[in-house]
Amino acid sequence: MVKIDIWSDVICPFCYLGAARLEAAIKKTHHEQDVELHLHSFELDPNAPKYQPGDDTLVQMVAHKYHVPEEQAAASQEKLAASLKQVGLNFDWKQAKPTNTFMAHRLIHYAQKFNLDLALDKNLKTAYLSEGEDVSDPDVLKRHAQAVGLTNTDEIDKVLSSDEYGDAVRADEARAHQLGITGVPFYLINDKYTISGAQPVELFEQALNQVYDEQQNIKPQPLDQAGQGKSCDGDGCSI
Repeated sequence: MVKIDIWSDVICPFCYLGAARLEAAIKKTHHEQDVELHLHSFELDPNAPKYQPGDDTLVQMVAHKYHVPEEQAAASQEKLAASLKQVGLNFDWKQAKPTNTFMAHRLIHYAQKFNLDLALDKNLKTAYLSEGEDVSDPDVLKRHAQAVGLTNTDEIDKVLSSDEYGDAVRADEARAHQLGITGVPFYLINDKYTISGAQPVELFEQALNQVYDEQQNIKPQPLDQAGQGKSCDGDGCSI
């Protein structure tokens, strides 16, 4: 069995891109039944305020955060949109609403009890990237929770109106800090190999094949280690 721990944020477009590429790599290895995915929380900006009408656009936020002109920030989002289109996702970056994701991560941990965390995470990423939805809005979060099969509305309301599962989010982030993770997506395979960023399908496939070979006592080829993404105009988003 291959265990893949994934650190991701709901509003990270590279995390969606990386997930799609990892899924494609898993299918290419024909070992889908032998892979376990474990999702972990990572907030790109734990201090970010919740979205309010009139707040900075995504381009303005990226420009301010990474100290680049807005034209450069816009060009990077357009380039990313083209990459996401290749995996079947429309990235409407002009309508995206940067916001605090702590509540979303708490709800995803609740969904984990029912093995629906990956589905909810994907739904919320799509809501943010494609539909211009505010993923810090409790009504938006509740609707998507129900859409993936979470039916206990009282429990959903309780999670959204409290700090429940906040400790689980912080525990994920503490482990990320211990591992030296400063950007997402980040992948830890069998507690041994690390891949940072939305790397090409071929690199994920190489890593998976190496692990499969090791488990069969086949001498593996050396695995190239991917570099850590440093901003949202590379292969990942960093804090």
